[in-house]
Amino acid sequence: MWELLSSIRVNNTSLDWIIAGLVFLSVVLVLRLAISTVATRVASISKKTETKLDDMISSCLENVKSISIVFFGFYLGSLCLSLPSVFDDLLQSGLVLVLLLQGALWANAIVNHILEDWAVKKYSGDSTISTALSSIGFLVRGAVWSMFLMLALDNVGLDIGPLIASLGIGGVALALALQNVLSDLFGSFSIVFDKPFVVGDFIETGGFEGRVQHVGLKTTRLEALSGEQLVLSNSDLLSSRIRNFEKRTKRRISFNLSVTYQTPPEKLEKIPVILREIIEKQKQAQFDRAFLTRLGSHGIHFEAVYFMRAPDLSSFGTVNHSINMEIFERFGLEEIEFAYTTKTINVQP
Repeated sequence: MWELLSSIRVNNTSLDWIIAGLVFLSVVLVLRLAISTVATRVASISKKTETKLDDMISSCLENVKSISIVFFGFYLGSLCLSLPSVFDDLLQSGLVLVLLLQGALWANAIVNHILEDWAVKKYSGDSTISTALSSIGFLVRGAVWSMFLMLALDNVGLDIGPLIASLGIGGVALALALQNVLSDLFGSFSIVFDKPFVVGDFIETGGFEGRVQHVGLKTTRLEALSGEQLVLSNSDLLSSRIRNFEKRTKRRISFNLSVTYQTPPEKLEKIPVILREIIEKQKQAQFDRAFLTRLGSHGIHFEAVYFMRAPDLSSFGTVNHSINMEIFERFGLEEIEFAYTTKTINVQP
């Protein structure tokens, strides 16, 4: 080692060292100034334009590391010196490693920018996108750094063939061991991007119902009507039928009422008209039909059907209360009696 260092000192004059030092300093200063100037210029342009390419370029320039600039200047400066072949090989390998590292950092910045920009445009305002975005970003960044590691090991002379084969076998074994976890993970992606429901929706699935609180990597959490939290596996959730009550644009309401057999025919004819007038007075209700359905054992049965233009439970409760109260009042004014279960007993003397 000392012999190599002595040969470097002997084979290079003071002028060679000065020139190498000047080249090193010049490259570092020029690159730093150029990158800083271009980054500032691109950043100012990106604020005035709607295109995302300049934003991506700006992000890449911000991810140029000092070690890359310094090592590149050091390598160019070393070209001005007479060095043993072993040092040339080390410097070339080091330069390749630094370039690979810088390339991995750029790829990482590009992936983050693309994912965030795409997510913002396609799923703006969706609170579940952050979970999926972080998961996808983690997987992609893992792939990028794995490729960097393989190329770096290959550059230093290691045979990566057996390593890749071992990783492949290990990956298959790991995938089998984590089959349920991976199924839930990709289930979360399906929920976020296919959007059968979003946070805040009221859904029913597999006999359970509640409002969606959180969509995680493995589970989805619902708040049941009774207040407790329901935790459902993403894969199980997607394999069952889901009823999303938030997606409906209107709610169909039907109700039945019965009147006594003592009601005169002319009043029976008026009942559908009365029901229609009562329903049509409600701005959020759309009348569909009302008619006599059957002659029952305890009374004459009518059915009325209408649609709620605002399908939420609060609006339905208010309108339903108003309709029922007015039916009660109108039937009282018309002297129409409601039927109820009665039993007649004939007593024989």
